[in-house]
Amino acid sequence: MLTEKLSRYRKLAGSLTKLGTEQAQAINTQRYMLMYHYFLRCGSLTSAVILLVETKHTAAAYALQKSLVDALLNGLYLGYVATQKEIDDTITMAQKGRCTGHSRMHRRAKIFRNEVDNNESC
Repeated sequence: MLTEKLSRYRKLAGSLTKLGTEQAQAINTQRYMLMYHYFLRCGSLTSAVILLVETKHTAAAYALQKSLVDALLNGLYLGYVATQKEIDDTITMAQKGRCTGHSRMHRRAKIFRNEVDNNESC
């Protein structure tokens, strides 16, 4: 039964990644292209988590799930909340092979949450 669910989840993750890649052709801003790369990272991490669960490496899957959440929050933050300067700095750091903000995840999550709350109250 678990094998059937994992197979279905793998297909769903693949379909979502394929759909996102098709829609990415319409991206015309640097901000959304950066967000799209985080989307691809989330798709890859999801596939890896599914594979780890399938091979009964649940502790590793649980640990990798944190990276998935970090990538999701980073992508949403950069796509919807970050200033253009922060996006430019993130791109510059990434081009140098440096970390792109994971150490600031707690602060970013708070900023993103406040932005969501402000938009819902409108």
